[in-house]
Amino acid sequence: MKICFYTKEYENELLGFLTNSEYATIGHLPQWIDIFDNVFNYKSFSLVAFDSKNEICGFFPLFLVNNILLKRFLISSPFNNFSGILYANDIELYKLFLAEAKKIAQQQKTEYLEIRQLI
Repeated sequence: MKICFYTKEYENELLGFLTNSEYATIGHLPQWIDIFDNVFNYKSFSLVAFDSKNEICGFFPLFLVNNILLKRFLISSPFNNFSGILYANDIELYKLFLAEAKKIAQQQKTEYLEIRQLI
């Protein structure tokens, strides 16, 4: 299993993965990354996971927000209530995503990490 940062080159494959995921929401769509980056100036740290066949098997939208009131934090999809980790029923992948998010939060010196998870 390999986890890396999402880039535009994964967009079509990610859209296929999202289409087949029963828990994907509109907040998981990769178009949000451009919106949050270009309109709100939030930096994306969104993660994708690849299985042994090099196919996407998980996605975790993640954004760094600098807010005067709430300070600096990492959040899974601002303005969307249920856009957390999609992990295809693999609890180990879920744990890997969490560990990676914690590392990013520490590296970016955030106040907290907020995951808006449906399940």
